[in-house]
Amino acid sequence: MAKRGGKIRWYGLLAVAGGAALVLVPIPTKKVFTHQGACTGTPSVEVLKIRLDRPIENINLRLASRLSAGEVRAKLISGESWASFSLQGRGSHIESFSFGKPFQPGVYDLEVKELKGAQGSYVLEVLPEVPVTTWQRLLAVLTVVVAASAVWAWMAARRYALGDARRRTATWQLRLFGFALFAMLLYPIVHETGHNLGLAAFGACDIWRTDFIGLHGTPHSGYRAGAELAPWQRSIVSVGGPVFPTLVGFALFAAWRLCGRTRRSLLFESVWLWSTCLLLFAQVLVGIPQALGFMHDGDYRGYIENFPGPEWVGNGLMVALSLLAVVPLVLAIRRLVAIGRELLPRIREAGDAVPAG
Repeated sequence: MAKRGGKIRWYGLLAVAGGAALVLVPIPTKKVFTHQGACTGTPSVEVLKIRLDRPIENINLRLASRLSAGEVRAKLISGESWASFSLQGRGSHIESFSFGKPFQPGVYDLEVKELKGAQGSYVLEVLPEVPVTTWQRLLAVLTVVVAASAVWAWMAARRYALGDARRRTATWQLRLFGFALFAMLLYPIVHETGHNLGLAAFGACDIWRTDFIGLHGTPHSGYRAGAELAPWQRSIVSVGGPVFPTLVGFALFAAWRLCGRTRRSLLFESVWLWSTCLLLFAQVLVGIPQALGFMHDGDYRGYIENFPGPEWVGNGLMVALSLLAVVPLVLAIRRLVAIGRELLPRIREAGDAVPAG
């Protein structure tokens, strides 16, 4: 039995090492443009020209910064004002974005701004295809783990009796990793749905170019080539991504409160509340710092730069929404803690020593 347990531990260590290698080892990618810059602390704006000799279905912009102070912003303009996108580098950071739209042969502008006394260096790259991202690798590893857990649970169900600790352990492992995969996919699906709803409302959505879960790089919405949006429409499209998950989180919380008296399964209730928390937590964690200027991403910059009114009004609306999300988030977490106390004895029982034989 000890020999078998030793083999299992070795197999587990090899699986962890293989998964880490798959996630961390870089994979070379082709580039159509590379620019290395050094920041001296003086604010500046530089416009670089990128020439494409052939059509590119889904171009990718990547900014790698190593800054000791300030920030660098890079904007690639596709020829349609609404389809521009900017990346922001602070400290040691890598950020990338895929447009989800075709680029025709021609010359494009890549605007680089050095702000707030930026000091350090950065590298800008334009890729003709989306590189294999860390997100894709994590998704692949977790999918394999869930599949392996499902096979183990199926084998344990056929081999062991209903109350056997090994069967319960296999079942709980499948539930744990299955929920982890579900949680990893939930937010980007709802987030990109928010962007697509805004695009669809203005006739600019191409659903076939949307990547909801990042199978082709990073999750992104699909823009319809040739569509033109007014600034206020761009603002709605940008804010739709982060706000729609919050609205869905409110709806899940309201449904839980209304149907609370008919709850029967603690497992189902915990998954429901975890989903609620995942959707609300991003708004609480990021919304207020963004409104106060401590952090910005492309969605928030697109929202606030095109907001049809004073900037403080746009920031105030985001702060108000974030504060509203705190109440249901706290109540959901309190209930999850109570559920955890009820389920903990069962989890401990499932993790008891495996019987000999």
